[in-house]
Amino acid sequence: MAPVLTLLDGVRWEGRPLAGDRAHALLAVLVLHGRTGVSDDHLVRELWCEEPPANPVKALQVVVSRTRSATSPDVVVRTARGYRLGLSTEQVDARLLADLAGRAARALSEGDT
Repeated sequence: MAPVLTLLDGVRWEGRPLAGDRAHALLAVLVLHGRTGVSDDHLVRELWCEEPPANPVKALQVVVSRTRSATSPDVVVRTARGYRLGLSTEQVDARLLADLAGRAARALSEGDT
């Protein structure tokens, strides 16, 4: 399965460039935190730094909604404490690369070249 979300060489969904710096940041943070997810507060800090919007929860919901519209509804999943990425390791180039590098390192340490 080829990755549907590309982060390493420009942010793309299924090969098409994905617009929006905040959408890029949202996806990057979610990829970084994997299946565990991240809180709303953490996402607001990451997306708006020192200048949070007047209504940060609503602003975050707008970014999530736009990101889902530009990708797929199941890409950003709501959790009890925030959001998580709804994609498997194989669907995200950065996660796939990390997984493959880890496998290669383990194989090398076991003498399996």
